[in-house]
Amino acid sequence: LTADGVRLVRVEGVLAKSPSFWITRTAVTRSYRPIAGVVMPVSLETRAQLRLFGSSWLRMTYHYLEIDGHPIADAP
Repeated sequence: LTADGVRLVRVEGVLAKSPSFWITRTAVTRSYRPIAGVVMPVSLETRAQLRLFGSSWLRMTYHYLEIDGHPIADAP
């Protein structure tokens, strides 16, 4: 949360159960930011420890053209 405790900024954690035999540990971080007055997810980062292949990570970003049918002014 922000310092004043009003807005969500980041959610971070480790999965309680492995999604696969091949994955031993998975950590997830999801970041949020206000866009057009609505707090929306803007990135997701996942780090996994694979049983035979070492570590792996995925980073994904979100880009919004509209929210609830309203166009975003600074959309790409």
